[in-house]
Amino acid sequence: MKHHLPNIAGALLGLAFFLFGLNFFGNLIPMPAPPEGSRVIPFFQATGSSGFMVFVKVCEITGAVFKAIPKTRN
Repeated sequence: MKHHLPNIAGALLGLAFFLFGLNFFGNLIPMPAPPEGSRVIPFFQATGSSGFMVFVKVCEITGAVFKAIPKTRN
């Protein structure tokens, strides 16, 4: 069992990153809107309109796939 724990942990972590990365593109998990007047709204507007979040989420999905595959983990 001790031999399989890193594989299980890597698969679960990779799955979580993959799911949350895809959530950006497909809205699989509905997210509540931030409160009015929140300081996070300008940040989301800046990163969303510049395309930076798309780059970050593509890197997140790529890293999730590499994390889930045991041979690419080390």
